[in-house]
Amino acid sequence: SPTPSPSASPSPTPAPIPTSPKIYRPAVAGYLQAAQAGFDQNANLVGTLEQRQASINNAGDIWGRVIADKSSHKTSTFGYEQSSQTLQFGKDIIDTKSGTGNQTKAGITVGLGQQSSTYSDQIRAFTSTGINTGASETTEFALGAYYTQRNEVNPYMDLQAHIIGSSTKFNDVYDGSGKQTGLGVALSAELGKDIALGNTGLDITPQAQAVYQNHSHSGFNDATSDVAKQNAESL
Repeated sequence: SPTPSPSASPSPTPAPIPTSPKIYRPAVAGYLQAAQAGFDQNANLVGTLEQRQASINNAGDIWGRVIADKSSHKTSTFGYEQSSQTLQFGKDIIDTKSGTGNQTKAGITVGLGQQSSTYSDQIRAFTSTGINTGASETTEFALGAYYTQRNEVNPYMDLQAHIIGSSTKFNDVYDGSGKQTGLGVALSAELGKDIALGNTGLDITPQAQAVYQNHSHSGFNDATSDVAKQNAESL
């Protein structure tokens, strides 16, 4: 009988071709992260009821406070560090107390803030400029209102609403620059309860708070490319 021909050896599976990570020009790291850095500052502007009360310097029904903050955020690719200073004033429009211990307070606020941020991109570590990609300077102006109800028995409720306008100047490591304006809102709802610690004269205040932010940023041209308008939100 005829000898069967040997079967062909299977072809080896080709090794996958490695893909290079996408490399963005330096300015992109700032454009993508500036909104989140702004949310960090705005969250401190909103604050909590206890922070407002603990930080104010009373002069009748007008109060003021200074807010300073630093924060950072890093992913496997992008990162930022920001520092901010905000000056906030407020005025009570309504401040009433009833015979049953109920208190209602409502007022308006105005805030002016400044923020400095630096940005990084880990994918650019091999470049001559390293991971540092640039910086931004932001000025913010905010108008807000608050409404608080509390009594000696039930949890207190504190509501806030702020309208925030911003102007940001970007600069990258290649000396490119751009300017962006923004307009947004920050809304807060907070519940809490003062609990006395026996006869010590001290108390604790467990609280829960939800803060929603939505900010629209204008499109602009930085002499290299058009940067599209964007909308960012946070909860």
